[in-house]
Parts: sequence; structure tokens; C-alpha cells
Amino acid sequence: MTGLGKAGGYVSADDAASAKLEGVQCEVCHGPGEKYKDVKIMKDKALAVQNGLIVPDEKTCLSCHNNKAAPTFKEGAWDYNKYYGEIKH
Repeated sequence: MTGLGKAGGYVSADDAASAKLEGVQCEVCHGPGEKYKDVKIMKDKALAVQNGLIVPDEKTCLSCHNNKAAPTFKEGAWDYNKYYGEIKH
């Protein structure tokens, strides 16, 4: 859920404003793309990072996947090493 536990983020399935925040979009993991979305910048990873691109790591993933406030939380059910390989790009 996009922005769970953050100001302006997902609140609950009962919250009408949260509907647009269900699922995961690029910016959830990579940060706001306004300054790095240009193809010229994206082709240069260092330049993209300078312009705000977040390169996700285990801590980034676990901020949602191991968040007990998440509506889909299951104790011990999410393994970073297993699932990161499935979404790596």
C-alpha cells in the first residue's frame, strides 16, 4: 500500500482517499520521479541518484513488507532474498 504510515499515504481499505494508493507504483520504492524521470537522466544511474532516485535495499522493502500496520502483514512470511530476485530490474 503506497505510503502506509506516512503523511498523505494509505490509511485503510475503508478510507475512500486510500483507493488510489492501493498496489505498488514505481515511486513507492524509487522515490518521487519528478527530477530524474527524463530518459537522459535515467540512462545515467549516478545522475539519476543525484536527482533523487532511490536505489532500494532490504531496509526499503522491509519498511512495507514487514510493517505490522500493513493490512496484508503475516508474521515471518516475507523473505527479502527470495522476493527481491522476482522484482529486480
